[in-house]
Amino acid sequence: MQLVERDMTPAEFERMTSGFREHARVHGRSDEESRRFGFVVVNDTGFVGCSSGLAQHIGERFLPWFYLTDLFVERAYRGRGVKRLVTP
Repeated sequence: MQLVERDMTPAEFERMTSGFREHARVHGRSDEESRRFGFVVVNDTGFVGCSSGLAQHIGERFLPWFYLTDLFVERAYRGRGVKRLVTP
């Protein structure tokens, strides 16, 4: 396997989307029962990065998995690990 930095093709994006729908169906859930959450990392000089993803829920109770769909870290902070990123 190889990790390649590039945008997904339309076919790859559709496969990812259908895979999420398939996973939800296998676990008895529907697409409408998901909620997007976003998180932003900042420090005293400003924006460091962000992430977002989907969490499935039943009523007000969330299921124990989270689909990370987006992750961005500014170049100056990449490769430092989470612990080093959030501590001085």
